[in-house]
Amino acid sequence: PYEKMKLSLLNAGHSVLGILGALIGYTTIDEAVNNPNIRAFLKQYMDEEVTPTLGDLEGVDLDAYKQSLLERFGNINIKDQIDRICSETSAKYPIFILPTIQSQLANNGNIALAAFVTAAWAIYSLGTNENGDTLNIKDALKQELNEKSKEAKQNPTAFLELESVFGRLKQNSVFTKAFVNAYEDISNKNIEANLKSINSTYL
Repeated sequence: PYEKMKLSLLNAGHSVLGILGALIGYTTIDEAVNNPNIRAFLKQYMDEEVTPTLGDLEGVDLDAYKQSLLERFGNINIKDQIDRICSETSAKYPIFILPTIQSQLANNGNIALAAFVTAAWAIYSLGTNENGDTLNIKDALKQELNEKSKEAKQNPTAFLELESVFGRLKQNSVFTKAFVNAYEDISNKNIEANLKSINSTYL
């Protein structure tokens, strides 16, 4: 269970910060987490969607661990490059994020935030950030992700067709509804505006 905690909080946290930060135009993880809207979103994701899947972690102060992660991510001396953190997301997503989604779906838990990150990744896979700058995408499935992300402009759930990454998520109507809503929200207004409105629902 401790390995699962690390994968779904630390590693997934990095991916969340990387994808959202890349779209806004940040280059390092500390820049992303020191944006209060991204930080609040990540905290809600860890609290509302990941924590319920972890079960009883004996001897772990989970709140303290999550707080320590936010501080670690925000350490300006580490300077984790977003390009590096986002590299090979297609291999990381099934290990870091998908199990949280599957567990939450099985227990009728919240998956809206994970769906938002997944939709942001679909838009990231088009290859440019919100400022129109080219993203340096390093991924074994870069070509396939890019093709699916182009199809997703007309039909958002096309992005979920890569079963090696998403398993059978496309068959789950609860997830696809949340994913399509998030995709349309990001397409209509920037990441930051979306994060503000998402965060406000948790306050």
